[in-house]
Amino acid sequence: MELFIDTSDPAVIKDFFDRKIISGVTTNPTTASKYIKENTSIKTVHELAIEIAEVVGKMPISVEAVGCTHPYNPDDITAERLYKESAEIINWNEETGANFWQKIPTIPQGIEAIARLVGDFGGGAKINATLGFDFNQGIRAAEAGALVFSLFLGRMQAAGEDPIPVTEKIIEEYKKCELRTGFLAASMRTPELIIDSWKAGSDIVTAPPEVLEQLVKSYPAEFEKMISSHPAKRTLVPLVLPDSYSDEEFKHPLLQPGLERFVADAAAAGYDILK
Repeated sequence: MELFIDTSDPAVIKDFFDRKIISGVTTNPTTASKYIKENTSIKTVHELAIEIAEVVGKMPISVEAVGCTHPYNPDDITAERLYKESAEIINWNEETGANFWQKIPTIPQGIEAIARLVGDFGGGAKINATLGFDFNQGIRAAEAGALVFSLFLGRMQAAGEDPIPVTEKIIEEYKKCELRTGFLAASMRTPELIIDSWKAGSDIVTAPPEVLEQLVKSYPAEFEKMISSHPAKRTLVPLVLPDSYSDEEFKHPLLQPGLERFVADAAAAGYDILK
């Protein structure tokens, strides 16, 4: 299983990279904007992304598309804006030779944007379908052609839901259908949950530096086994997207609060991919 560090601080990333702990990086509006505010030499998300790429080279770096601008209302997220922001991130790869992935929320507008990006850019669209909380979202993300689907196991567990059965169900479906989409266990808050997700078959885990550090120090044997064998890459089996979705398909109780928090963080930070 691959371990991605959840931070936007290049110095922290370099430490974990140099120690050969991580295989990738995931950023978000909160951590990216915090770093930009604290470092006057960096003024945009693009500049920060380039600085991170200079540390990790060709390793994946997930960069978030928000899908709306001022006043950053989650009800204003559009597929068109998600598409434009993600296309800009794809252009960064062409300009720099880096490996930026595009994070898009797994909501109806996001599914539409993912399908269009995959249709227009093919393998150049490396979509991390994020803000996932249930099986239906995982299947819709795969149907659209996402490279990985991120289930927020940590938030689910904190809310009293056991995320492992959902993890296992999604992974089983992906394998049965021989889908390209990989499974990413996100929002990890304890090393124990990382281990449980690994045993369930996750391809990738994202966790903040302190949780990865706990994993390495408290569970060295499990850590070594995780990083010694990476998952086999599955091939894409195109599926036909439905003409419409049931209202119940995107109604997990954590989804709307998660979306509101995600947009609020972007608003507070003035986060803008196209800036």
